[in-house]
Amino acid sequence: MDRLRHEFNDCPLQDVEGNPRVFQSTLEHSGVNDGDIEEINAILPDIDADHIVNIKLKYDSIRARIESDLQAKNKKVNKVTAEVQTVWGIEDSNTFQAPHNKEKTKTRIVASTQAVDTVQAVPKVSAVEKFDATTTELQIKVDIKTLGIFTSMYSDPDGGQDTGTVSWKDFRRAMRKAGFESWEGRGSAVEFQPVAHLDWGDSKKIGCHRPHPDPYFDLIQLRGLGKRLNKHFGFNRNTFVLKE
Repeated sequence: MDRLRHEFNDCPLQDVEGNPRVFQSTLEHSGVNDGDIEEINAILPDIDADHIVNIKLKYDSIRARIESDLQAKNKKVNKVTAEVQTVWGIEDSNTFQAPHNKEKTKTRIVASTQAVDTVQAVPKVSAVEKFDATTTELQIKVDIKTLGIFTSMYSDPDGGQDTGTVSWKDFRRAMRKAGFESWEGRGSAVEFQPVAHLDWGDSKKIGCHRPHPDPYFDLIQLRGLGKRLNKHFGFNRNTFVLKE
């Protein structure tokens, strides 16, 4: 644009001698309007008519090019303005909104009166329903030989010393007399379990190994068997009494 303005301003003017009327007639013949002719006569009365026409044509050409460049620039600016993207993505009515901070409501836990009533409604266990080992102690009546074997399994509270050994045959017989049934497992293993019809019998059972090579239990082994009978069935020295 600056180049066109300089070109316009630098258009040459040729000084010639001529008749003003001929000059005016030439301008009119060339299509120059009266207003332009008056301006030209007022400014440059001595310019040749043909040269003035050439200058006018070049002026018009430059001005047309200037206007054309201005229009092209305006179109380019309008196009860029129209293409500026102001909305990203698909505009939807359900646009995202930042979540509002919810008010935190302070709550206080109140103990439920129903729960308290439920706890209080639990019936208390009466003294009769409680297990009392002193009043419900199991007693098993056996013969004199069986009584001696089971007595030797537990220490004497009076400080007496139990001595001797018990054969496997006598031990198995004593267990049978006390209400146990037995069966042999693998190798030397033997299991004992109370018979089902006994009041104190249940699904519990104990196992031991048949002593070998000597078929006898010594005092230490007998005390070990007594502890196991106490653990599983609650037996002690007072459990076994002599049958009348």
